[in-house]
Amino acid sequence: MNIIWLSEIKWNYLKTRKQQIISRFPDDSSILFIEPISKKLSNNYYPIEYSHVKAVTIPQLRSVRNRLSNKILSYLFIRKIINALATLWFRFFFHKIINNANCIITSNVYWSPLIKTYKIKYPDLPIIYDCNDNPLAFPGTPNYKKEYFIETLSLVNKIIIPHVSYRNFIPNKFHSKIEIITNGVDFELFQKINKPIEKIKKIKKPIIIYIGAISEWFDFDLTEYLLNNSSYNFVLIGPVSKNAINRLDELSKHNRLHFFNAINHEEIPHYLFEANVCIIPFIKNELTESVLPNKLFEYSAAGKPSVMTNFNAYLSEFSDFVSITSEKDKFLNKIKNQIENPQSEEKLKEFAMSFDWGMISIEYYDYIKKITEENK
Repeated sequence: MNIIWLSEIKWNYLKTRKQQIISRFPDDSSILFIEPISKKLSNNYYPIEYSHVKAVTIPQLRSVRNRLSNKILSYLFIRKIINALATLWFRFFFHKIINNANCIITSNVYWSPLIKTYKIKYPDLPIIYDCNDNPLAFPGTPNYKKEYFIETLSLVNKIIIPHVSYRNFIPNKFHSKIEIITNGVDFELFQKINKPIEKIKKIKKPIIIYIGAISEWFDFDLTEYLLNNSSYNFVLIGPVSKNAINRLDELSKHNRLHFFNAINHEEIPHYLFEANVCIIPFIKNELTESVLPNKLFEYSAAGKPSVMTNFNAYLSEFSDFVSITSEKDKFLNKIKNQIENPQSEEKLKEFAMSFDWGMISIEYYDYIKKITEENK
């Protein structure tokens, strides 16, 4: 099967849902992965092959936080020029691929003008929107992005979401297009014999670990409370957004707060080896109230008990496998309970195994195949 994936992130940036799913597609499939331009990461203007995936950079409109850039992009004619140039770039270099494509999948709403073009030219070509986050809920999102979001929802044949809670930010008139295919975990990765990381091993137990992005949705107030009202050591690992640096610097004044920069996905099990309890301390906001974090399954795959805030009420369905509360004192008590009477490692791993990316990738591929055959 020949698939074109219009992405909002780089193929080799973080190992997110799309990379986990696509990399497990059959070897005889062919995926052209269109990635956005980046200031910090390398841009591949000529396709780079990763097994059955070819990743290539095409400059396209993207959300930015710079005031001047946002002001310029607020003008419709500027956005139309950028969209037109991106579409021309794609059509000039990849017209043969689009002619042989079985399906287009987009996770980047800014490609809606291109989708509109090919919707007219190839009316039988199925187009799917992989909606893994609320694209309008990220900090600094410009108002005009909503136009692209709604246009994407209108143009596509199907919308794939990881959890029922994502329906809340999608207008009701598009709900008939929705299919739920969950998030997951590379279960086997977390079953390998892990070598404890020396810098973690030196930290006095109990050790409470969080691994993931540290941004506006991270609950710094809760973390500070936990530090001030316990004797536990807390380890935070992950990339830090500009808006979160100052708060993290304040927390780092505590001698029991240990911060490490982002690590490779393959290293996560090694860092979790010494953890007593893992946490997901998110505040509840427009973004997190419709999110299913992969770390919930990763912690469980490592056999580690976890505690998370009640940022998404729909996630109560997992309460047999993760302790949930947003009250600071209760959060601390749940950590204490998991240290003294941890959940069964076997039970947690059995839970995580049912969300293995291998099975999810098969389900995803079979669904694409089904939609493709229906549109013949």
